[in-house]
Amino acid sequence: MLSRISAHDALLVFIAPDDGGSPIMRYIVEMKTSDDTQWKPARGHLYFRKLQYLATGLQTSEQYEFRVTAVNLAGAGEPSPPATLPRCGNTSLIHT
Repeated sequence: MLSRISAHDALLVFIAPDDGGSPIMRYIVEMKTSDDTQWKPARGHLYFRKLQYLATGLQTSEQYEFRVTAVNLAGAGEPSPPATLPRCGNTSLIHT
């Protein structure tokens, strides 16, 4: 799910789930830190057609988890399994 991470942002790449016959209209990207107990909306920009999300405003001292939920006319599907990011820091490329 993680493609690139730098000091304050991370580029997440995800796979579209089965839409069940109704096109996906949007994605909900949520995040939490290792100290959080509840998911909250992620800050960043969704590249819908590329299935990518640029998470911004990350802190170098935190470790983050992200999950993605697809939404179509039938409603929100099940969230993806969480992806844990290494702590933000120097730019690196990661393919998972």
